[in-house]
Amino acid sequence: MALRSGLFDSTEIIESASGYPRGNRAENAEFFLLYFSRFVGNGVYASPSDGFLVKAGDGLNVKIMPGDAFINGYFAFCTEEQIISLFSGVEETVYRIVLRMNRILGCISLEVLDDNIALTRNENIYEL
Repeated sequence: MALRSGLFDSTEIIESASGYPRGNRAENAEFFLLYFSRFVGNGVYASPSDGFLVKAGDGLNVKIMPGDAFINGYFAFCTEEQIISLFSGVEETVYRIVLRMNRILGCISLEVLDDNIALTRNENIYEL
């Protein structure tokens, strides 16, 4: 179908799955991804102002502040401070903390990258 539109209420229930009704105008996640990506850009939301801010912790731990983010139509929100432990090598190391959208696993996660590893940005993995 070349033309699609939405978001309209269903006029009839065509099936029920796990106790949830599915209407005749139901849409899948791809529809919503396309819709939201038209007006929301990738990034961390400005409020709170320290959303996903990385702060020094004790020893080799860093604290990631709560926040909200949007990546290619998917969203993530974190309501509690996260602690990530970094690994120490013999040499001084620079790490990057990224938000990784993974379509294969169906999630957005916090990940640690070595500074010399490029961000992955393809159809299935997109890192901020």
